Amino acid sequence: RSVAFATGHDSSGALPDSVDWAALARGAEVLVLYMALRQLGAIVARLRAAGRAAATPVAFITEATTPRQRVLVTTLGEAEAATIALPAGLPTLIVVGEVVALRAALAGWMGPPPAALPACPLPACPPPACPPPACPPPACSPIAATA
Repeated sequence: RSVAFATGHDSSGALPDSVDWAALARGAEVLVLYMALRQLGAIVARLRAAGRAAATPVAFITEATTPRQRVLVTTLGEAEAATIALPAGLPTLIVVGEVVALRAALAGWMGPPPAALPACPLPACPPPACPPPACPPPACSPIAATA
């Protein structure tokens, strides 16, 4: 089993030339990408070109480990389109690999979603119009809906 962590952009905001995306795609079962949303299209294209299947599970985790944590689960083939459901400007980790499928199995062990919000489908949870903490907490959490 293997996991690799990689940055999604360099100091100029561009996709880093120093990252061998083909080697990552073939060499690590799980990829954890940080600061990668702006370059997601290019990253997905490189991972797919290196052999990662479109059906590979992907999880976007915004504001991880906080009561405001949100998780969106999709596939590599749908990842770029799915980002429209993510709140803009929030720190987001992207996890790529079959390990994402374990989320459903662990859901009962993990307890209730952060802030004990009732579950609802993602379309009913639009991103807030203003950045936290100025906005009230969301009325629902998509975490259970994606489990």
